[in-house]
Parts: sequence; C-alpha cells; structure tokens
Amino acid sequence: MRKNFILIELIIVIFFLSYSNADFEGGSETEKRSSRRVWCNPRTGLRITRCISWTKIKKYTYRKCGFWLRRRCKSGTKYYWISKSRWCTKKCKVNGGWSAWRGWRGWGACYGSSCVGHQTRYRLRTCTRPRPLNGGRSCRGPNRQWTTRSCKPVNSIVNGNWGSWGHWKSIGTCSKSCGNGKQMWARERTCSNPAPRCGGKSCPGTSISKRYKKCLVQKCEVDGGWSAWGAWTSYKTCSKTCGSGQQFRHKVRYCTNPPPSNGGKKCKGKDKEKDYNICNVHHCPVDGKWSEWGSWGHFRHCSETCGYGVKYRYRHRACNNPEPKYDGKKCPGLLKDEEFKRCFLRKCPDKRVNGKLSKTSGKSAKQK
Repeated sequence: MRKNFILIELIIVIFFLSYSNADFEGGSETEKRSSRRVWCNPRTGLRITRCISWTKIKKYTYRKCGFWLRRRCKSGTKYYWISKSRWCTKKCKVNGGWSAWRGWRGWGACYGSSCVGHQTRYRLRTCTRPRPLNGGRSCRGPNRQWTTRSCKPVNSIVNGNWGSWGHWKSIGTCSKSCGNGKQMWARERTCSNPAPRCGGKSCPGTSISKRYKKCLVQKCEVDGGWSAWGAWTSYKTCSKTCGSGQQFRHKVRYCTNPPPSNGGKKCKGKDKEKDYNICNVHHCPVDGKWSEWGSWGHFRHCSETCGYGVKYRYRHRACNNPEPKYDGKKCPGLLKDEEFKRCFLRKCPDKRVNGKLSKTSGKSAKQK
C-alpha cells in the first residue's frame, strides 16, 4: 500500500513539472532552469514541496497483578510523536511572458501626393503567457508592432469610364445544321473615356455585348409524335350472363403531335388501349350432386323371434358434391339405400288347433 502511494505521488509531480514547463515555453534559459528547480506552475503561481505534519500518539503500559499474577493491570501511559511527510503547494514568483502576436489591424488612411503614398497598421500582444504573479516582474519590451506599405492617395485615383459601342459582327456558324437554330452576334467597347488611373476602379460590366439571332440552313426531318389519349368509350356488353364475366372499353390516340414530315419516322407503339372490367358477378345456379355411398352398416335384429324372418342394413349418401346453391336443383333419388336377407333364430313351438298339431306360425314366417 505504501509503495502504491509513493508511485501515485511521483506521477503527480511529473505531470506538474511537464505542465509547468509547457506553459513556460518562450522564456529565457535561466527562467526555465529556475522553474524546474522550484517546480513553479506559471498559471497558478504555486509550487509543489514536501510538508511535514506531527501526530501525538498515546500508548498504555500494563503489568501482571492479582492472585497468582493472572490479572492484567494498567501501570501507566506513554506519549510520543509521529511525523508524516506529504506533497503540498506554496506560492512562488512567476515572471510575466508575452503572448503570441494577434492579427494585424486594418490599414489606416493613405497619405502622400501623386500616385504613391503610405499607410500604416499595427498588431498587439499581451503579458499573459504567463501573467506576473506573487511579485514576479512584468514583461519587457513593446506590446505594439507597426508596419508600413506604399499606397495610392484617394485624390489621385481616377475611375475608368466606357467608350461608345462598336458595330455588331457575326461570330461562328449556325447552332444547327437543319431547322431553326441560333447564331451569336457581338460588339465591343473599351474602358477609355477616361481610362482608370492611380488604382482607380475599372469600368463596371463587360466589354463585349452578345446576342443571338435565328438562322435556318435547311429543313429537318420531323419524326411523328403521339397526341394525348382520347376519352374512354363506354363499356361493351358483358361476356357472361352470370358468374364473373368481362366487358371492355377502349381509347385511341393519333400520330399528329407532330405528324411525320420531311421523311421523318412514324410513331412507335399502339394507337389503341383497352381496359377490362369484371361484370355479372352474381353466381350462377349450381345443381346438387350425390357424393359416394357410405359404407354399409351392420344388419339389424331379425324381424321374427322364432322361425324365419328378415333383417336389414342401410347405407347413406349426401347431396354435397356439390351442394345445390343459388337456386340450383336438388339431387334426384333417395338419401338412404337398404339391403335385407333372411334370418332364422329357432323353431317356433307347435300349436294345437282343435286337438291337432299345427305349424302355421312357422310357415307364415317362411312366407315372410
């Protein structure tokens, strides 16, 4: 922990020294060496040094006491001081230093005769890099710098003025080899009435005036162009009386914008365009059709409890292939189909009629 604390203090000192030296650039070599020696920060006027602080420590002493010296009794108090060293800051002298020169001010008025005169301007610097602190000396030397240049006095300046325009002359050839084109014509003037003198302003505007005239070498071939589309016609009769039918309308255009001339090409593309619309969207009648017969069911119970009888089984079908819709006809025929076969459970008991045996019941069952 102590080693880490010393390392942190060392980094702070190095940063402080580098910051101080960077801000103190431009000073004399003696000032730089002095700054490194005392570690003086030119911005704050402080230097880093070692400060010692003392801390009073109190310590108690003990002795053995009591039965068989098993107890520990307080015998006295001792005092001693511990010193601690730390980094701290103290004020130091900072001599002033010049800042960089600021930008030049504008030029003053021009004084002189004929076409040559002189004018001056200046620039400033301040004693702020660094400012003098804690009794340090101020900057030495001037804070203003002058410069002079030659100029032209206002009274000797003559602004130029244009002379009269010359005659129009054609320049170049016609802009097109056929059809209506343009050809440039130009005229000139000079800035001589009077000419500018002693830095006077030149004549405003241009010395050449241009304009264009129409010219025609020969007529050009004109390719045909389509006119705008005409209005849509009304829809024709629907193609179907029910279900989704179609009806169409059309519009036309003509090759008259412009019409082809002088050997020009005709218009490309269609001169008629069709538009389709769905009509009679109401459904057509759908007649019902039978689906496949279902599987046969189990045979039911015998119709007789004795003797011969009949038993049945059934199968079904549905009118859903397709179902009748939109007023269509229903399926012809029956929904249910039946099948039967004879059955025999047991013999019927004999019955006596007028004292005689009769098997009428068995015969009737067979007939059924």
